[in-house]
Amino acid sequence: MIPRISSIQALAAQHKIPLNRIGESIKITTGRRIAEGFPDNVDTVVVMLDAEGAYKCFADQDIDIYWGASIGTPNEILVSGKLKDVAGEIDRLRGEARKANGWIMDSYLMRKNRPLEDNYSHFQWVVRSGLSLHGKQRRSLSYSSPPPR
Repeated sequence: MIPRISSIQALAAQHKIPLNRIGESIKITTGRRIAEGFPDNVDTVVVMLDAEGAYKCFADQDIDIYWGASIGTPNEILVSGKLKDVAGEIDRLRGEARKANGWIMDSYLMRKNRPLEDNYSHFQWVVRSGLSLHGKQRRSLSYSSPPPR
């Protein structure tokens, strides 16, 4: 066995984004499941095995998408932006790649946007609660912001 990075890690790396926001979870799911609705209490979803383009169900929402096909190969295709702005381009590129190769292997990350004040409130909670990226608990001086959703 030779350790490698996953296609999900490669997708995030190629787009130069973290998989999750600080202190938040992600959900990894299929196109069929995400078509049923965005999961509760999760703002970031990675979708694999989506033959139908379920991302189009969310084009009316304030969501960013980071889409990639054939990641790590010479035929790699990447698209990112506001879902409502790039959904058509992703559809076109998926169709062209499928026609050229007979198949397409793609995945994408969708992330709900939230108001700037929510991001600041979440950051304050992380700092005040003493969470640390180094696995050490810091002493908390005050706590006034609610914990993340």
